[in-house]
Amino acid sequence: MIVMGRIVAPFGVQGWVKVHPFGDDPLSWRRMPRWWLSADDTAAETGWQAHTLRGCRQHGKGLIAAFEGIADRNAAETLQGQYIAAPRDAMPE
Repeated sequence: MIVMGRIVAPFGVQGWVKVHPFGDDPLSWRRMPRWWLSADDTAAETGWQAHTLRGCRQHGKGLIAAFEGIADRNAAETLQGQYIAAPRDAMPE
């Protein structure tokens, strides 16, 4: 898994989260339909949970993103601190 960033906080009341990207071109992540999340950035591939991306856009120096099944601020708060990763073959070129 390639660790790409970290969820730093919920954003708004509709389930969006603020993302601190670790790379140069985080908007390219929008081309990936799924992001994998884990509290442990060194977890084996089986330790990451796939989430389907509902939306992603630039916000300041970072991103905001939304996932299917995360519909409100309370649900978004459960993702705070999670690392974002993808398998190498899923990364945008």
